[in-house]
Amino acid sequence: MRDMFSEILENIPIPTFVIDKNHVVKYWNKACEEFTGIKKEEIIGTSNHWRAFFPKPAPLLADVVLDGVEEFYRKKKVRKRRIKKIDEDTYELELYLPHVKKWVYFRASLLRENGEVIGAVETMEDITERRLMEDEIRKLSELYKLIGEAVNKSESIEQLSSMILRELKRVVGFDMGEILIYDERINALRATVQIGFEALSEVFTKVHEVREDNPAIVVQTAIKKEPIHVLNAKENKLTEYMKDICIKYNIGEILALPLITREKLHGVIQIVNLGKRTISERDIRLLEGISEQIAAGFAKIRTEEELRRNEELYRGVFESSMDAIYLTTPEGKVIDMNKAAEELFGYSREELLNINVKQLYANPEDRKRFVDKLERDGFVRNMEMTYKRKDGKIIHCLESAVLVKDGSSVIYHGIIKDITDRIRMEEEIKNLSELYRLVGEAVNKSESIEDLAANFVENLRKILNFDMGEILIYDKKANVLRAVTQIGFDEEFGERSAKIQKVRPKSKSTAVVTALNKKPLYIPDMKASKHTEHFRDLCIKCDLKEMYSVPLISGGELQGVIQLIVKSGKSFSELDRKLVDTISEHMAAGIAKIKAEERVRESEKKYRELFESSMDATILADMDGKIIEMNKAAEELFGYSREELIGKNILNLFANPSDRKELLNHLLKYGSAKNFEVRYKTKSGNIIDCLESATILKDEKGRPAGCYKVIRDITDRKRMEDSLHRLNKLLRISSEINQLVVHEKSVRGLLRKACKAFGEVEDYLTVWVGIIKDNNIQPVSASGKINRKMLKKWLELGLPCVEEVLKTKRVKLIERGELCETCPMVEDHRFLQVLLIPIIHEGELYGILSFHSPIPEAFESEEINILLDLADDLAFAIKAIEVEKERGVALRQLRENLEQFEYLADRLRNPLAIMKGYMELRSEVSTDKVLEMIDVQINRIHRILDDLRRREKKTFKLKEALNGK
Repeated sequence: MRDMFSEILENIPIPTFVIDKNHVVKYWNKACEEFTGIKKEEIIGTSNHWRAFFPKPAPLLADVVLDGVEEFYRKKKVRKRRIKKIDEDTYELELYLPHVKKWVYFRASLLRENGEVIGAVETMEDITERRLMEDEIRKLSELYKLIGEAVNKSESIEQLSSMILRELKRVVGFDMGEILIYDERINALRATVQIGFEALSEVFTKVHEVREDNPAIVVQTAIKKEPIHVLNAKENKLTEYMKDICIKYNIGEILALPLITREKLHGVIQIVNLGKRTISERDIRLLEGISEQIAAGFAKIRTEEELRRNEELYRGVFESSMDAIYLTTPEGKVIDMNKAAEELFGYSREELLNINVKQLYANPEDRKRFVDKLERDGFVRNMEMTYKRKDGKIIHCLESAVLVKDGSSVIYHGIIKDITDRIRMEEEIKNLSELYRLVGEAVNKSESIEDLAANFVENLRKILNFDMGEILIYDKKANVLRAVTQIGFDEEFGERSAKIQKVRPKSKSTAVVTALNKKPLYIPDMKASKHTEHFRDLCIKCDLKEMYSVPLISGGELQGVIQLIVKSGKSFSELDRKLVDTISEHMAAGIAKIKAEERVRESEKKYRELFESSMDATILADMDGKIIEMNKAAEELFGYSREELIGKNILNLFANPSDRKELLNHLLKYGSAKNFEVRYKTKSGNIIDCLESATILKDEKGRPAGCYKVIRDITDRKRMEDSLHRLNKLLRISSEINQLVVHEKSVRGLLRKACKAFGEVEDYLTVWVGIIKDNNIQPVSASGKINRKMLKKWLELGLPCVEEVLKTKRVKLIERGELCETCPMVEDHRFLQVLLIPIIHEGELYGILSFHSPIPEAFESEEINILLDLADDLAFAIKAIEVEKERGVALRQLRENLEQFEYLADRLRNPLAIMKGYMELRSEVSTDKVLEMIDVQINRIHRILDDLRRREKKTFKLKEALNGK
């Protein structure tokens, strides 16, 4: 029997360990290993079980129970006792463990043998998620309540802002916060209250002009009417304008929320955290959820009316359920059940031992389904069941079990977890949330008190199952209640009910009594209550059973009364009444708001919901890939309508089918995939890069039945990464080409090496370079998908784009699909981007660089600029190489010219001497003769000077060549 107990203990799905009376661990099951991360080999035989939960030695609940709970408290001298006694030998405890950052539910019982204590057994359960849910509900409820109180108590914008911000800081927690109110007259945001801004009061402006070119976070939030959340303000484009301030004051996180009602901006809440402190996602959801309520409060103050909103979210109490453990035969005979089973089913242990477990199932098919899976697989994990208690109450449970063989006999050992409270709590939260939504929807859709009242009652009927409902609006001036809507009323009852009722103390009307007392009035039996004596005949005739009359009060002021009635066969539960109580103030606030708006804005547009944020593409497909369902974002992502994709195979959307195979293998192995990089193909043929997270969905038998996919387009991000990679590669190539410019002495060698370097850029499918010779382009080198021979053939046939570059000496960029139909490269390069860059220096064209890429929008301006600089460097190098070759010839010509200068100078001396001689003979020779001879010599000098000028120009050009210009 001990071996069977050990096997049972080892295989139960709840973490369990056993210690003897000396506190030495005897058992440490698999579930305990998984829960604590500590192997049983490290624990069994020691007293170190504390290591799983505490950083230093401390007793666990089993140790405390073994030594005595009262003795433990006496030694510790603590007032608050958290250990709860279940029965004589069993205790429970909920405890937060900072060491492992978990809330854990512990349950420990003494083990006895022949009445003597021989040890203790302890089980545990991770209840962290439940506690977090309780905390979130508590915070949400507290925020609704506190904001509602602030609205009710405030008489000015400043007072309301101060109260709200203080409460938000206390409940949510942040370093700095401010509320800015929008002033429509000056189109500006004005800070009405700031908390924690003392050190930055001169840095943060208190008045912000709302204009498009104002980069302030609060201004952009006001313009877009959407929240802006910056997690790292020191390195974010949105905070570039204040980067120095963020660094100086260690500003880390900024969250700005718009305050909007009916698409009208009332202000902005801005929260700032320093260092690494951040607001949790749960708290951000809470803040976004109450922003509309805060905005409504500001709207009320601005209309100078008594509209006060005091919301309180109904809080359900999460009871920790005790797990029932059982031993049964396959036929259903109970071998043993623990104390929790008695509490769960309402039977005593003796009663349970004498009944068949089949009697406990609410649905006999559940038992058959459970046994079939257990016999087939040997275990069952968290199968949902419905049971029936002794008192007839239906309870919802999760059942896990293992099949244990003891020799020839078979035993079912299992655990039943009561989730009835959780399901009920989820239903309550769902109903309360839906009720809030429906009440808000009624306020949003209604333009008059009559519409609002009718919408209130109709929407309440979607949640609460009542037969008749009416709302009476209170007219303070006339001191009367006026019925504005009656839904579901029997004809005779409707005719006899007063549509206008005077609010006076002696009135018998249930609505008037409710209005005077300002308290709900619940009548459980309308046929016998003193409040319904004056129309008891109708109660009997119409078979009316219960009435619930609730005052509608906002800011202490009566706005009206709502009355709900059910007939026999139905009832108002305590929860139903509490739901009506909770939302009554919201309904009253809505009525007060409509009243105010009817007086102030008769033609105001209908209230509409806040803008919804865009969602990622979501697709549901079966295991064969057939698309079952998809959202609007998926239509926008892939370019197909819903009708085009439903029923089609998602494999057709993959750019590479191997991506789907790899993803599917990963899903089948691990059950889910997160941020898996996949490439898809849109309807237009574009290839998009995506991050996909997916989860395998299983049927009731645990078999894969489908796949739930969430797909995010990261094409732009990937394109930027690829572009950055290419730019970095080009910058390295720039260094290589600079080295070539310095050392390479051959033009063709230079261009071949440059082409090879460009070809190393992964995204360049093809790179080729050609040189100008005899006014034509001749190929020098090619890399990638073409060779020099193919290029030469294409150039001989004539490439229109090349001819255009030769003619214009300008860069030519050809987008995908834009190639000329007469181009010989059209079939090979139709879906490529082509960039042609002239190799030009000081207006002289030396050649062409050509780059081909399959990447859409591959050649951005920054990349083209780098390639232009590199082409200019190559042109300069070619020029330098040619000048170097001509330098020797130029030196020789220069020496020759210098010799000619000396010769010409001698030639000039001769005519000058002749003219001087004639001048000396002018007294002996006639003047005309002298002038004639001088004219001849002057012409001779002119010819010599012309020759000298030509040589001077040629010498100047040689000088330039020698100087490398």
